Amino acid sequence: MILNTQEEVDFVASHLDQIPDQFIIVPYYNYISQSYPHAVTSSGWLKIHPVLSRIANQDIPEVVRFLKNNRKDLRGVIVHCFPWGTAMEYNFSLQLVLELNREFPDLKILIAHGGGYESWIFRAHTGSIKNVLYDFSASLKYYEGSDLLRPLQRYLKYSSDRILFGSDYPVASADEQMAECIRLAEEVGINYEKLESLFVNNFLTVWGHLFKSRNS
Repeated sequence: MILNTQEEVDFVASHLDQIPDQFIIVPYYNYISQSYPHAVTSSGWLKIHPVLSRIANQDIPEVVRFLKNNRKDLRGVIVHCFPWGTAMEYNFSLQLVLELNREFPDLKILIAHGGGYESWIFRAHTGSIKNVLYDFSASLKYYEGSDLLRPLQRYLKYSSDRILFGSDYPVASADEQMAECIRLAEEVGINYEKLESLFVNNFLTVWGHLFKSRNS
């Protein structure tokens, strides 16, 4: 469960007793106000959404300072990389990802939505960074059948340990997106069973510690 706004955080906080234990909660980062009271939750992950949090290029140092202060329990960050709308001053997710990698070379960085229509640019500049992961949530539906999804096939074929499946539900249909992902995988020789296996293994690599701690 990824929380992108203060309203979502407040809603979840007021209904914690109704949320199943198996849910993984990832709060958002907001450089303007004091972040979610428990900035780094037991998941060890944060979501950075430059548009919703109004983070511009010149605010990157503040983001870095915040993460340094919370580095002890931080396992990874999800960076929103799906440029949309007219607020171009917040369309700099690639620069943010590269700066975070320079400052925290051992921190996992998940590029959400695969970079959107900039997926080729993200592949060109982050493809060699082993701690950068990708999901193509929403992009699988928006750009179905287009060359903008070809980078996903390159990751599946040559660096399959760096791909996660994201549904972006309820914005997108999980069934439709999975169907497109299966089609793309099959085009490069990866059948359904192999695709399922790599998604499960990659999920456990990133989130498995949470389930182990709950069952211990």
